[in-house]
Amino acid sequence: MTAALLLLAACDSGGGAPAGGAGATGEGLPAPAPSTSAAVPSPTPTPYGRSLAGLVDPVGRALGRAAAARSVGDLGDRLADARQAADDAARGLDDVGPPQNAAQPHRDLVAALTRLAADLESVRADLDRRHYCTASAALAGLGASQGLKALPGALSRLARAGYRTSYRAPHTGARQDRRKSTGSYVHNGSRTGRGELTIENGGSQDAVISLAKGKRTAYSVYVRKGADYKVRGVRDGTYTVYFTSGRDWDSKARRFTRDCGFSRFDDPLRFTTTVTSTQIRWSTWRLTLQPVFGGNATTSDLDEGSFPSP
Repeated sequence: MTAALLLLAACDSGGGAPAGGAGATGEGLPAPAPSTSAAVPSPTPTPYGRSLAGLVDPVGRALGRAAAARSVGDLGDRLADARQAADDAARGLDDVGPPQNAAQPHRDLVAALTRLAADLESVRADLDRRHYCTASAALAGLGASQGLKALPGALSRLARAGYRTSYRAPHTGARQDRRKSTGSYVHNGSRTGRGELTIENGGSQDAVISLAKGKRTAYSVYVRKGADYKVRGVRDGTYTVYFTSGRDWDSKARRFTRDCGFSRFDDPLRFTTTVTSTQIRWSTWRLTLQPVFGGNATTSDLDEGSFPSP
């Protein structure tokens, strides 16, 4: 809205008192009041703009809370909240008639929100089935989703048409594929014994194999898929053998971040050293992480909570 200021000039009839003095009058007319600047009101948001912000802004806030999650449990709940917000926004905007200049970006936005709701549900389901095993991996997966990628573009086109929201894209991080070298010790206990354990990883994923006494890990070693490794110097004792497999090893978290599994060999391994006057004999074992013909070792799947830290 523009404001016009009308200035009136008083004409002197001649011989009168000079104009401009405080309280001066001309021909009995009152002196003009001091002028003030006219305030220009802010534009009033359009009904469409209010509807747009009211539906989209909660999606941005819900995504921001999800991006701040540090545990898988918290993230699952927050992804469900964000999915509901995206679904509500898509349905709500589908019922709103956009202005003519915003018709196409409006349709693009509804499509992006609909896809985002589906993507959020998919990521949450992938958490449940251990495709994603950490919050950071799940968020990276969300960051690569089509719905989340399409949202900023549609909102940017609406902004150019004059309709803005406070949406900010969440920081999700990037997908990683980290691996350690075969034979890298995740936990390297004292290896002053004589026992030997050969590990054959013929599976489709890298693995970390752990020998534990009770709940205490003695050794943990990384073996890539298709590789073999021999652990030497195992001290005498009875060990339970655990192994975890997956993709993308996070050294800080000491776990795989995607497609993780946790298992235990049902029978423990006993390492002994026998010394006689003529010889020294020690235990040697061979484990395969894939089924083999004639194999006599069985394994059981475990919940992560019952798996010792590597």
